[in-house]
Amino acid sequence: EAALYFDKAQARAYKVDAESGLNIRTGAGTNKKSMGVLKNGTTVRCYGYYNKVGKTIWLYVAVNGITGYVCKDWLK
Repeated sequence: EAALYFDKAQARAYKVDAESGLNIRTGAGTNKKSMGVLKNGTTVRCYGYYNKVGKTIWLYVAVNGITGYVCKDWLK
């Protein structure tokens, strides 16, 4: 799924802040297929691209050679 938005302010490294892990998905939203679960504390890199589902921001991130979407609410 292509990112529809870009904001340079979103571009940086984030850490997963979810005790049970965080799904990295093929697209923005919980209804999109999970490509795996990122462990709590995993560092992901966002280059500023993202999508929105309602008011929720889903960042397009890269981690360990995989790119996909994660919910920004679970990143710090």
